[in-house]
Amino acid sequence: MRFDAPTRRRGDENIVPMINVVFLLLIFFLMTAQIAPPLPEPIITPTGTGDAPAGQNSRLYVGASGIPSYMEATGQAAIDMILAQRPDRVTLYADRRLDASALVRIVNSITSQGTIAVDLVLAPQGGSDE
Repeated sequence: MRFDAPTRRRGDENIVPMINVVFLLLIFFLMTAQIAPPLPEPIITPTGTGDAPAGQNSRLYVGASGIPSYMEATGQAAIDMILAQRPDRVTLYADRRLDASALVRIVNSITSQGTIAVDLVLAPQGGSDE
């Protein structure tokens, strides 16, 4: 009986399929990622209970200093910029260290121009983000 010598496999493996999969994953993650600009200052949201998640409406950020920020505008210019868009709702991201009177003053300046709903973003109760 005559046996053929076993065939030797090539030492170099084809890695093109693996590279294709890596690029497909990269494209998938780039397409599904949401890129958002950084916050003007760090904000620690207050805790509480609520049933409505924050939407994609106009977002006003207020840090512990009490200065509102919207896009590149700060202070009263930020509020005026939001009001110029005439939104139905404004989502307010306020720092938990913000004085309550400053928060009320900002909300009053937003709602004084018409019937605009203001949503305050809260962290889940029991969560620690300090």
